[in-house]
Amino acid sequence: MQIALSEPQQRFRNAFQNAPIGMALVGLDGRFLDVNGALCQLLGYAPDQLSVITVQEVTHPLDVEALMAGTQQLLAGEIAKFQAEQRYLHADGHARWSLVSVSLMREPSGRPLYYVLGIDDITTQKSERLRAIPVAVTRMLVEAPTLEAASRGILRRLCEELGWQVGQFWIRDFDDVLRLRDFWHAPPPEGAPRQTNSVTTHFPGIDVPGQVLARGEVLWMADIASDPNFGPPATAADAGLEAAFGFPIMIGDEVTGVMNFYSAVIAKPDEDLLAMVEDVGDQLGRFIERKRAERALQAAAEHVRGVLDNVADGIISTDESGVVEFFNRAAQRLFGYALAEVRGQDAKMLIAEPYRRDFVSHLSNYLRPGKSQASVSGSRELWGERKDGSIFPMEFRASEMLLGGERRFVGILHDISAQRAQKDALEYQSLHDPLTGLPNRMLFNDRLRQAIVVGHREREPLVLLIMDMDRFKEVNDTLGHQVGDLLLQQVALRLAATLRQSDTVARLGGDEFAVLPAGGTDLQGGSHTAKKILRALEHPFVVDGRNIDVGASIGIAQCPEHGEEADTLMRHADVAMYVAKRTKRGYAVYAPQLDEHTAAHLALIGELRHAIGHNELVLHYQPTVALKSGRTTGVEALVRWQHPTQGLISPDQFIPAAEETELVQPLAQWVLNQGLSQLRSWNDSGLDVELAVNLSAWNLRDPEFPELTSGLLENWGVDPNRLTLEITESGIMAPSSIHEAITQLSTLGVGLSIDDFGTGYSSLARLKRLPVNEIKVDKSFIIGMIADGMSVSIVRSVIELGHNMGLRVVAEGVENSETMDQLVALGCDLAQGYYLCPPMPATDLTRWFRESGRGPLPPAAIEAGEANGLA
Repeated sequence: MQIALSEPQQRFRNAFQNAPIGMALVGLDGRFLDVNGALCQLLGYAPDQLSVITVQEVTHPLDVEALMAGTQQLLAGEIAKFQAEQRYLHADGHARWSLVSVSLMREPSGRPLYYVLGIDDITTQKSERLRAIPVAVTRMLVEAPTLEAASRGILRRLCEELGWQVGQFWIRDFDDVLRLRDFWHAPPPEGAPRQTNSVTTHFPGIDVPGQVLARGEVLWMADIASDPNFGPPATAADAGLEAAFGFPIMIGDEVTGVMNFYSAVIAKPDEDLLAMVEDVGDQLGRFIERKRAERALQAAAEHVRGVLDNVADGIISTDESGVVEFFNRAAQRLFGYALAEVRGQDAKMLIAEPYRRDFVSHLSNYLRPGKSQASVSGSRELWGERKDGSIFPMEFRASEMLLGGERRFVGILHDISAQRAQKDALEYQSLHDPLTGLPNRMLFNDRLRQAIVVGHREREPLVLLIMDMDRFKEVNDTLGHQVGDLLLQQVALRLAATLRQSDTVARLGGDEFAVLPAGGTDLQGGSHTAKKILRALEHPFVVDGRNIDVGASIGIAQCPEHGEEADTLMRHADVAMYVAKRTKRGYAVYAPQLDEHTAAHLALIGELRHAIGHNELVLHYQPTVALKSGRTTGVEALVRWQHPTQGLISPDQFIPAAEETELVQPLAQWVLNQGLSQLRSWNDSGLDVELAVNLSAWNLRDPEFPELTSGLLENWGVDPNRLTLEITESGIMAPSSIHEAITQLSTLGVGLSIDDFGTGYSSLARLKRLPVNEIKVDKSFIIGMIADGMSVSIVRSVIELGHNMGLRVVAEGVENSETMDQLVALGCDLAQGYYLCPPMPATDLTRWFRESGRGPLPPAAIEAGEANGLA
């Protein structure tokens, strides 16, 4: 039974035998030459049984003609593959649906050899598609305001799903005549005339629609050409339509309409199809009945509307689903809509977006199923939305009534803008600090509690910052409370300008402020916010002609780690704030051990000292990519603490401790040593990258630091111009005590980069005198570029400034392709961010160089580096 296959065909043979669908090799006469197991199981025959029958014998009689026509096209070379949904016959005689695929195998000379047949059972899929049609019809009827708006879509869905070429929709008139309401036809072949219906009426008993009307049941004509009493639709291009099908649309026991269809394929219906069209007919009947009742109700209410149009307040009425039926003239003036613009629309379009859910709930309260039909009323304050998009407060009074046996909803609308403005003014005074205009403690506590609830629900982190001014008491005592008040006002303005609009900043009292960053902010984001605030406050304030230099101390607590109640979070942030004030390091993150005062802090410093000496620290690297070439030019070394019991600790939790002790120098030495070691390995493997290392301003205050750096460069044999030291903008603008170290490093050939540029109020005159090679635009500006035009302007200005000063410009925090494209357009030189590559260990980054296509060298060079054990 098998065909002898040449050796090169053996793999095809294996795939043939193990295919998950039925496969067969069929002779040109239609006989099975070879079959796989899946086909035998599908058809219910043994291989030897199939060897003595033909494909035509296992194909449904109504589908044989189409199959034969397809194979003839294959033989003639008109098509490369025949594929169709057809029925096949199981050995026990029952029919099932399948997706049949047929291709023709030929000799190199072109002589046909045999067919390759594939049969995939789709009976279940077809049944599911049939079951999905009534659901789709329901959705179209629900979404459509009128039957006409839904009928075309229903006809098209039925025709496309079931393979009918023409569909017609008829409605029974009061004189028992069917009148054509809509039709749909498949697109005609190219060059064929466009189909149009020339017959728009049918009488009972005439043709397919009339017969369905007369009988009140489904009618199926498998071959209309064989019956002289029936014919195809009267169209300009109806050739080839051979089968007809129609079903009634019922209201109770009465036929109110007909849907009928025509197809080019001679076929008969099955039980699933009949059940489906019966369901569709019932749905359409109910829809038509409801619409007729609505029209009757509308006519009965016309005389009432004339009266309501002259009422001073706005009046709106809807059906049970909330669709507007009436909108009086006062309401039209109030909202700016004409009646025609809102009739048939959902009434919630008149409600401002944040309040629509409340409105729908309010509406449902009066129209819920099973509720007493006695008239009820209730009022609610909501925000309306006018046609021009403006919103206004309104009182909304709801009533229910019965009209024509159906429940209706009536709303009375009254503009309360004047009353609300007075109420808002009183509320604002009670919830805001009169000196700064910021939220007061009461409002802040309320927002904090709400944010905690939202954070729990959305499973998002939340951080709280408590800030106390440094040296403020001296200002009050020396210059007087009036100057102190003016200073607090300026502090409030600077905080508002520094933070995002979505953040909440409040004055709790005295010189104490609180900040609640927008939801989803974690400790890293909270620390970043604290740094921004501290940098903003470094610049002296000018009050009453005096320069006043004050700082701040900030405490940070995170929910739920540091407390799940507002009071607990406030207390813990307060503890952290006093630790920051005591240690003079600007900000501190709460930890349970902080309540134990200095003991836990000393323990942390001791553990950090041990970690530096026993290699518990690790470096991750984040690449910097050239925007023109898309290739990596350098990497930034980022330190992490692999704590033996606490796991991986982020630098925000231990760098401040190092900066307030002598550990800041050995930590910097460890990072430089490890980074230069890895750089040496990468350079030896042919990966031409540079290294950037973050420094604290305290490192540059050490007069021995340049000599230390020189020794490490010499030890690892690294060219100094391959190393760039990064220091924050505020750090580099510090007193001139660090400038000598900067000059010495520059003389060595080491590059200098200004990190977080744009947040530190740089003096351009001082910046120009420094041997800076590079500036890094702070990521707060980069992240905001997509939605904030001001951020784009700032970034553009920084890039132009950098280029005018002969500096490279690096964009930090690139998180998506849109930002990347904008930076390219603005002429930025380099970029960093999670969109390009997150920080990762050296081994993983070497692999990323190879696989991403953004490595510093072609893949061959990277693979050579792996062969030397560097990957």
